[in-house]
Amino acid sequence: MSFEKTVSYITDATIKNRACISKRPIQEEVLLALENGEVPRRYRCNAHLLTIADQGRLALSRVILVGCGGFTEQVLELLVLLGVGKVVIYDPEGRPGGGGGEGIRSGFVENEALKVEMMCSNASKINPLVSIQPVVGRLHQAILQDARVVVDCLTDHSLRGVLQKMASNVKTPLVSAAVSEWTILATTTWQDKTGLKDFMSNDFEKKKCENAPAFLNYFAASIQVMEVLRILTDASSALNGNILRANLSQFHFSTISLHTTFDY
Repeated sequence: MSFEKTVSYITDATIKNRACISKRPIQEEVLLALENGEVPRRYRCNAHLLTIADQGRLALSRVILVGCGGFTEQVLELLVLLGVGKVVIYDPEGRPGGGGGEGIRSGFVENEALKVEMMCSNASKINPLVSIQPVVGRLHQAILQDARVVVDCLTDHSLRGVLQKMASNVKTPLVSAAVSEWTILATTTWQDKTGLKDFMSNDFEKKKCENAPAFLNYFAASIQVMEVLRILTDASSALNGNILRANLSQFHFSTISLHTTFDY
């Protein structure tokens, strides 16, 4: 059931004014508004997809993106448009921003800012009602604590096994995707289960990812965000125990059990 027809829509300015008066965080004011049947106008586009209760669950949720390359920017943009209350981007590499071809949407020029900081700054402008935090440094398991979902946006396949183990240790689902040429692989790994790292060969992305058409990043990001949305709204995981394999050059889609041996 989607938003009721009798729901009232309020502006960002209303939320900000309330936060200014109450001294509460904007995210808390969003939750209070939703509890009272008031939906921020920017979420009106979610009306046929989510209930008010679902929108509240998103506002309460903390999602961590690990990695700052590939389709991180697309995943981040979709999450903040949906209204996920807190998004943390963890960049273990500390990539410099500007001048690297990214920023088509952000409009940044080359400067000393890190790429993760630039992404967060742009996303905050897209939706000022959510909290977006950049973190740079060595990957630590503690950073994953209290997250509802961890999203694997790594381009370094060698780190995938480490991330998968950490997410399993803190009992947090890990939504992963990888792109190679025209092929996308996507799955969700739950505690002590087989994941993308166990399924893929080490050179799946290393040899071919630079040949992938740019729009595949958006497609992969959409698959990941849809799976995150299902988990955050307590719907069943569509990718638990299986890998979605999409070959867009042939428009061929298949689901493969993670217990299947498949050599790329």
